[in-house]
Amino acid sequence: MTAVVVVPHHVSHPTHHLDEVPARPPLRVIPGGRKAARAHALGYRSSHGRLHPAIYRRRRLGVALAMVTVAVMASFAVTNASKVSANGAPTSPVSVTKATATDSYVVQAGDTLWSIARRIHPSGDVRGVVDRLADRAGSTVLQPGQSIRINDLAS
Repeated sequence: MTAVVVVPHHVSHPTHHLDEVPARPPLRVIPGGRKAARAHALGYRSSHGRLHPAIYRRRRLGVALAMVTVAVMASFAVTNASKVSANGAPTSPVSVTKATATDSYVVQAGDTLWSIARRIHPSGDVRGVVDRLADRAGSTVLQPGQSIRINDLAS
């Protein structure tokens, strides 16, 4: 196994021609694979007193990626925490406060009969409301977009 390492080179004389493109640094094949490449990098560090610039760039990229990941995860946590009610059940942007004779509820993704009943009747026992909702829905399996009459259930 071999490793290819870029050997930095120093130009002793400045380039006078602006049209001239600087040559690429020479590559040197180091037999021995990754272990030899690491040993070479340690030798570079000890002879130059610092890490190779490519290693700095790679580390900075890793730190920046980690910081972006943490920021995105924190924003998701804050967003989802605001969508949870006091009893731990997810809330929906649609809330039922007072039912009238023409009210109906459109089922959202993730809704259950129990969560709808808790929105209609926020405190106390909701088992009776769940039973009446199941009768009106036609089954206990709800489909998103399904409409359920909720008039006179809030009492």
